[in-house]
Parts: sequence; C-alpha cells; structure tokens
Amino acid sequence: MGARRKTTTTLPQELVEEILLKLPYSSLIIARSVCKAWKAAADSSSVKSRYRDSGRFFADANSITDSSDKRIRWAPRGDYPDVLCAVSSEDQRCVLARSTQQRKLFLGNPFLNVWQEIPYKVFGDWSRACILRNKIVVWCTDGMLFTWTQGDEGWSNIESPVADDSESDSETEFVLKPVVSGNKLFCLDSLRYPNLVEFDTTSNSFSYTENVLPNGEDNYLAGAWKSKLYVGTVIASERKVQILELERERGVVLRLTETTYFSYDMDAGTWDKQMHWAAAAPVNIVLH
Repeated sequence: MGARRKTTTTLPQELVEEILLKLPYSSLIIARSVCKAWKAAADSSSVKSRYRDSGRFFADANSITDSSDKRIRWAPRGDYPDVLCAVSSEDQRCVLARSTQQRKLFLGNPFLNVWQEIPYKVFGDWSRACILRNKIVVWCTDGMLFTWTQGDEGWSNIESPVADDSESDSETEFVLKPVVSGNKLFCLDSLRYPNLVEFDTTSNSFSYTENVLPNGEDNYLAGAWKSKLYVGTVIASERKVQILELERERGVVLRLTETTYFSYDMDAGTWDKQMHWAAAAPVNIVLH
C-alpha cells in the first residue's frame, strides 16, 4: 500500500486579508511569519492602505501599546531616529524624532521606520512641540514660538504680544503646555491667570482673551476634546474640581468633588484611578 500524499489547503488571499485587518498590531507582526502567503497578504497594498489599530505612545520608552495592550518597543541603532516627544494632533501617527548620533531632526512614522529629515533646532523642552498637518509649532514657556512649515529651509520665530508686556523677566509666562484644537493653539497665561492666549497657525496671529476663568482656583489644566477646548481647575480649599468649556458661553460643564484622580471619562462620567502606565499619548497605527 503506497504512502498517503500530504495535502494542504490555502485560504484565498481575500479572506486572509480580512483576517489580518481585524488583528491588533502585535498580532499582525506575528501573522506575517505564519507562511509566505500570509506575509504576502500582510505586505499587500490592500492591507497597508486599509489597516487601522489604536494604541498609546510612550516617548520615554520608545514604545507603543496596541489595542490589545501588548507593548512593542523599537531600539534606535546607529542613525535610526530616537523618538523625542510629540504625536501629530490630526492623524495621530507622525512623531518628532532625532538621530542618536548626528545633529538631525526627523518627522515620520516609527511603525514603518520611514522618516523625513527636517531642519535641526535645539529646544529646552520638546514636549511643548505641536505637530499639525504640515507645520510644527514649539511654544516655549517665555512666550516665544518657533514654527517650521513643510518646504521651509529653516525655523521661524514669533514672539507673542503678551511676552512684551511681562512685568517680570524672571518668571515664565506659559507654564502649562499648549493645546491644539483645529488649526489653533491655546495656552493659559500663567502670570496673569485667568487669561487665555490663542495662536492661529494659518495666519500666524495671536488673540488674547481676559478673564476666561473664575479667580481663586489653585491649579489649571487645559485640554481639547471633540473639537472643543476645556480647562480643569482644582480648588484645593474646597476639595473640588471644575471642568469648564472655554468656547461659546464659557460655561461650567462639570462640578466634581473628587481630588484623588488620574483621568475623567467625559463620555462615561466616571473617574479612572487605575493608572497602569506612565503618561502616554493616543496614537493611530497605520501602515501607509
């Protein structure tokens, strides 16, 4: 009796692609090593153009977590960029980086290891950088802004009008980090609370709004959520937290009585006290 012939069944590539599109990023990496057919499907333009996953970006650890909370780390070697800080505010997939061996800056996608070199610049705090669709803005604590736009050969500097009127050169103007909402940046004037400075990245112009917040609060934290600008204020003496919307009527959105917290989910209306990770930025994982 002759030996039985071993047969294999290969799934249609269209079905393999649909399976791959549903995997978190860490599982997609593993799936590429299943066989040549799966690797070909993962590398196809069809999968690369449609693949999406969500995660968090950790600049200090050069790593991300995908939607399954699996941590993926890349170790820069030689001239590979070493990620600095910012995630782009619009598509959440470009980061700012620098070479580990040379005085170079890069803008790119760490998941593809594709980088664009941009003009080099030294800043004291790169975490104050904001990446927009075709522009990078660094809003320094002294009120000075540095901008770079796609196609420019160098950086431009713009001094905010508030910095000219500073009563004290020894104090910083903008301790809180800038917030991006649409094509505008917002920052609270830390010397003259509760005033708000707005920078329009399209016209490179400033506007200044006074008394956007009630006096007497101890701490402020600004943030953008669903195209709206909010500021959280902590009233330590009353052990209360207020979240205020700064657009339209600038009314109080929430009054809360919890001071031991890490984050507040405005959709669920609950505090999240389970801090499993260091501070991270949300990121969309795409392959194109």
